[in-house]
Parts: sequence; C-alpha cells; structure tokens
Amino acid sequence: GRTDVLLVLDSVGPSVQAWYCQPGPAGSAALAKQLLDGLPPPTEATDAPDTELNSAFNCEDVHAGRAQTAAVLLEISDREDLNLDETAEVISDAINRYLDKGVDFLKFGGTSHFGFPVFIGFSERSQRVIVDAVHARGLVAETHSTTPEGLLISLRAGVDVVQHPEVLDVPMSDEIVREFVERKVVCAMLSNTMTGAPWTEYITKLRRDDSTRQARVDSARAKGVVPRARTEAEKRRDQGDRGMAIRRANAEKLIKAGCVTTIATDNYLGLAPEFRREPKPAWQDPGTGSLAAIEGLVELGMTPLQALVASTRNGALASKALDDYGTIERGKSADLLVLTADPLADIRNIRRLETVVARGTIIDREALPTKKIWTRSGR
Repeated sequence: GRTDVLLVLDSVGPSVQAWYCQPGPAGSAALAKQLLDGLPPPTEATDAPDTELNSAFNCEDVHAGRAQTAAVLLEISDREDLNLDETAEVISDAINRYLDKGVDFLKFGGTSHFGFPVFIGFSERSQRVIVDAVHARGLVAETHSTTPEGLLISLRAGVDVVQHPEVLDVPMSDEIVREFVERKVVCAMLSNTMTGAPWTEYITKLRRDDSTRQARVDSARAKGVVPRARTEAEKRRDQGDRGMAIRRANAEKLIKAGCVTTIATDNYLGLAPEFRREPKPAWQDPGTGSLAAIEGLVELGMTPLQALVASTRNGALASKALDDYGTIERGKSADLLVLTADPLADIRNIRRLETVVARGTIIDREALPTKKIWTRSGR
C-alpha cells in the first residue's frame, strides 16, 4: 500500500529531511519545532497537489508551514500481490498510477534498508523505468541504496538524489565517487549521526570494547587456553561495531571529491518516552538535529561557507526549486535568519539566533508551541 512521508526542504536550514507522516497535531508539532529553531520550511502545504492529505497532516495552521508530500516505494501499489520481481511493464503502470495521486517527488528502495544481507530491490531495467516515469512528470527521483552494486545501479538509472549514500558496510570505491561527481547526483548525508556527540560516544565505546576484548584474549593466553576462532555472527557484529567509522570515511571521501552535498537529517518525533527503552538522541530532534547536521558537515571537511551552501542552496537544488528559494535573490522567497554572531568564523554560531523571517514575515517565535506531543501531561 501507500507509505507517505512528510518531507521538509528548508531554504535556510535542512535540505532533505523526512518525518514519517504523523497525522494531526504531531505533524504540526514537528513543523513548528523546526521553525522554532530557525529553520522555516519552504513549500506551502497548500501548494501540494494532494490537499486532502495535507489536511490530514494538519499543517496549514503552522506559522509559515510548508511541506511536500511524497511516496516511499517499498511496495509500489495498492495491489498486495505486486512484488518487486514484476516485469518492467507492470512496474511502469504501477508507478504511473501512483504518481497520479499527486505526490511531489518519489523515493524508492534501490536496496532493502535493514537486515543482513542487504538485497537489491529493483533490477537495473526496473529502476530505469521508475526514474524515467518520475522524470516524465518533472519530479525528483531519489533512492536509498546501501550496497556498492545497488548504488551503482541507482546512479546509472539516473536518480537525482541518494539518501545517506555513505551508509555502506564497506569503504566506498573510487568508481562510485566518480559516478556521483560526474552525474552531479545530490548526496543527502546523515552528518548529524556520525559527528559531534554521537562520534565521541562511538569512539569511547569502541575503545572500551576493544580493550575488554583484548583483556579476555590476554587472560586466556595466560592460562594456556588457545582462543577459539570467532564465529561468523561475531565477525558481522565486529564489522557493525565499526560501521560508523566506515560511514564517516565514506562521507569524507564524497565531500573531498566535490560531490553535491546536502543534509538528510532523518529527524523524527519518535515514540512516546513511555514506550522507549532509551531516550531518543537529542541530535535527531526536529530543528536542533538539522543544526547539528550543518555543524557536522564542517567536521567532515567542509568550510563553514560550504556547509551553509550545502544546507540552503543545495537543498533547493535537490527539490528542483532553486528558482524559488535556496539563495537570497530578488524574486525568491524571503526566508532569512538573523544571527548575533558570524557563522563563517564558527559554524556553531548558527545557533545564535535572533530573528526568523519566513516569506518576508518576521515570525513570533514566542508564540510557537513548545510542549512535546508524545509526553504524558505533567512530565
């Protein structure tokens, strides 16, 4: 069936950012939180073709609220029996019927997202059919493909955007990087999940685990016990433990090569605290998570100016809306932040917010809601 996503593409902050649709006040809360932190969304909810869907999100009452609706294609039709191994003709028909629903862009799973091993979701021909159908409507085609071969297939199919391209289990090859650069495909990175606090926590845990593992080996040898060979499951776990280092190195390699980069923060409201075993990471909150992602780009090798361009101009570029927003020019949407310190001197100064201007209107940030939706009263 249909899996909808509330996508916010910010002209002065986040660029490609998705919250899985949460109807009613939750959708509004996410957009309001984004705006409260100085990141006004760019496209009006009422501009999207599916006005019934936008009403369900209850986005219209958010100050300067703008959103785009989209399809995330893991299953691509209302038909429950339509599988990923269907012929290209059947897939083409299903895609076009889906696009008729009025979405603003389309994302498909070039590979499966979780699990081991990761499988390629659509053949080379099928991916070309999907991308061609989307481009025929003048829309953006994006994917997540989390294996080297899956990435190459999606890139050569002609996608416009790849979400978290750095998320591979192995170092990214020069061939893949060249494809990104030559095709000018937008790399939407999860920079806030592998820099700053999460990176510091990761390094600390990795050193502690390595130390513990080595201590066990040394103890066994001292007792004359020959350490057994590690199982395949343990080897996979070890590889997973080093996954963030691989992802970070891949991101640094893409940035160094000059790939068109923006942020894909994967920020979300998440479950109610009562249903979580651990608190949701602060760096993935709507609004502040996007600020962490911009700061993270500098940690990954960008200059502050490059990070600002990545999160503004390149965000608009990723949504094929550079004529409307993304840069400060006459005739474009007047979405501006007034800061009290220079972000070029220190990228963390993007948090030194004084005034938010959305579409030429100064926003009363004090009037925006701040109470979290997914929390019991009194907590």
